[in-house]
Amino acid sequence: MPTKKEEKEEVVKIKTSSKPLAPTNAVAPAPRKKVVDMKPVATSSQASSDAFLKKLRANAHEPLPKPVLKKKQSAWNVALTAVIGLALVASVGAGVYYFVVMPKGDGGSGTPEAPLAVGDELSVSVASAEVSMGAPVAISYDLSNKTGKAQLYLVDASNTLIGRIGEVPAGTTSFKWNPQDVRSEDETTSEAPTPGSYRILLAMRPEGDARPATELDERVVSAPFELAYDTLEPTGEIAFETCLNVSGYSNESWYGGLQTAAATQGISLDSVTVSCYSPAGGVLVFLASGEGIFNYPLIARFNTEDGLLREAVYTGVRGEELPGNPATFGRRDGTTIPIIVNGAITFTYDFVQNTVEDIE
Repeated sequence: MPTKKEEKEEVVKIKTSSKPLAPTNAVAPAPRKKVVDMKPVATSSQASSDAFLKKLRANAHEPLPKPVLKKKQSAWNVALTAVIGLALVASVGAGVYYFVVMPKGDGGSGTPEAPLAVGDELSVSVASAEVSMGAPVAISYDLSNKTGKAQLYLVDASNTLIGRIGEVPAGTTSFKWNPQDVRSEDETTSEAPTPGSYRILLAMRPEGDARPATELDERVVSAPFELAYDTLEPTGEIAFETCLNVSGYSNESWYGGLQTAAATQGISLDSVTVSCYSPAGGVLVFLASGEGIFNYPLIARFNTEDGLLREAVYTGVRGEELPGNPATFGRRDGTTIPIIVNGAITFTYDFVQNTVEDIE
């Protein structure tokens, strides 16, 4: 049996023995952390920094980069930082949001590109921080002392340009935007954005200037806002008892609210070709042939209890105009209704999600 001294020597030998190097083609395991019992070392000067590193190396740690020595902020600097922070908060609340785009693959250098927002004479804001994709929303802007036209674009949370919203002339102050209508630069296609966080980019484009919107000399972005679908939360199956021309429901108590909501959103009830009502579900859905983007059917859902009217969102790309022949509803299957155009099932409408998908 070994003596206590021999046991101690054996333990020391195990703890201090080195392991053979791994083959050159092997992945080295992460170094195991070793608890080191030492007092904190001051790092307020270069000398203390060197002493700190020396002691770490002596205790089997990997060499660390030299710490960056920061000067203590004066009371004046602290106060100035607080004032700048309050100014930024105030500017966001006012709808003007300036930020810097970080270049992709810059290797962590942190060198920023030119700010996406340039200048202090432009402003743009969205009427709400939470925007439904099924209802128009107002975009307000200031083009004071400007001539020509400005363009509105949608950018996502990573500052990627999603598409074009519209063009507005100097002298105007607001634009009503259908959030599911985001166009390509040449206006030949339209595609609804997916739910998420976005901003509006306003850019002044001089005549004949073909640069990307993010490189134009005068541009500004709004504060971020959230885009979302209008999803129902039914307590049971929604069955439609009747399908009539929408005027056939004029005696219902909710019909006046439908008229008001439709007028506010620019939807003509006279163009509605078919509507179906579920008294138990408190839902009316209707279709207007050829009244949507690129002559697609306009489909909408009206909640008879809270008076909300929401246009259905097409999830696919719309790039060709559909013939203006009448479209209609097919027979409901669960929470979906087929949309028949020119005698063929062309889309499916999910009235709970309030989305329309192409038939593949």
